[in-house]
Amino acid sequence: MRGMVITVGVGENVHHAIVQSIETHNPVEVVFIVSSGSRDTLGKVAHELENAGYKHLAELCTKEDALVEVEDFENVDSCYEASVAAFRKLFNAGVEPRRTIADFTSGTKAMSAGLVMAASFFGCETLSYVGGIKRNGAGRVITGAGQVHSGRPSIILRDLTLMNAVEAFNHCQFQACRTLIMGLDQRVSNQLLQTAKTLSTAAEFYDAWDRFDHNTAASLCSDLKEFDKVWSLDTKANRCFVARVAKSSEGAGQNSGGDNSVFFVELAKSAGELLLADLLANARRRGDECRYDDAVARLYRAIELAAQIVFARDYGHHTGRIPEDFLIERGLESKYRSRLAEGYARLGLRDAYELLSDLDHELGKRLVSSNKILNYLNSRNESILAHGLSSVGYEAYQSLWNIAEQLCAQAVGAKSLDRELENCRFPKVRWT
Repeated sequence: MRGMVITVGVGENVHHAIVQSIETHNPVEVVFIVSSGSRDTLGKVAHELENAGYKHLAELCTKEDALVEVEDFENVDSCYEASVAAFRKLFNAGVEPRRTIADFTSGTKAMSAGLVMAASFFGCETLSYVGGIKRNGAGRVITGAGQVHSGRPSIILRDLTLMNAVEAFNHCQFQACRTLIMGLDQRVSNQLLQTAKTLSTAAEFYDAWDRFDHNTAASLCSDLKEFDKVWSLDTKANRCFVARVAKSSEGAGQNSGGDNSVFFVELAKSAGELLLADLLANARRRGDECRYDDAVARLYRAIELAAQIVFARDYGHHTGRIPEDFLIERGLESKYRSRLAEGYARLGLRDAYELLSDLDHELGKRLVSSNKILNYLNSRNESILAHGLSSVGYEAYQSLWNIAEQLCAQAVGAKSLDRELENCRFPKVRWT
């Protein structure tokens, strides 16, 4: 069912253009945007349509519920709000915006601008305008010399969609970015569509990486080169980082013989600084989004992983599988007896740092001797994403970030960590 939204102005013979547009498009429903002084114009429109034999169209002009009156016909905002109300009236009458024609021939410039803005926002089917080169002294098209010009507002909606897709990408809302771009297929040129698709590919790459799916992200690395070219960016550092993690994971898998503990130790040895930087960078992105509970969960894991990397590198063991003989040789069996089962000790974060301290390792001694660090670890435990029912605030997040960064830097070296953190920085794209 086709509908129309039409702006209505005042002046001699202005009704002729409205009649011509209605006759051309033959709508089933019409909503008129009027000012307090332009209502009378509709009477002339209805009279002319009826005389021309379009009684059913004339009746549309006399329906009181088919009017929306603008509060201020010289104010674009007011005219936009009236236009939105007109589209809603049609929608309630069963007319979808994509089946609506917006005619902005008549009315003030503000009324025309407001209608075009609303039509673009709603993605209406057609913009219509009655114009011509033969005009009278007042600048109006001479009666009978007008032509109906039609076009689609897709170019405006296209740019708005791309702008929103870019904004979604820059806020790490990668699925939203891809969804917006998928809706562009029927509204843009092939060249622009290819430009948008490179952004979609980048969103897929960074979405996979943001979910720690390095293998999927690595498979998209070569495709990201076109994204760099189109959007004038350089993602080489990002691509290399992901590829290194994926390669280390593959190598650890080949050397593990299917043993998960061996795999963990091998990967921690070969990519420890990469894994820590990845967790910290991910936590920072969640913090930037004010998702502090999510951020703190990642920071806690980074602190735990720092100890696990040290154990893997310096002692060759996974903290979740410390051999009993390892403890006996160091006279620590009795202290960790409650953690032993089937010849192995399974250690959580605090026990792992406690054992490192017992082994006289500086990383362990730093955490164990700091009540401040232990207190902020407790704030994580009280999070609803851990063991409690509270939400984490900015102060706790920022304090735990500082602690995690320091412990991770001590575990793998400050320079190495800083370098990899820079490699984990996601790009920001620009669309103008």
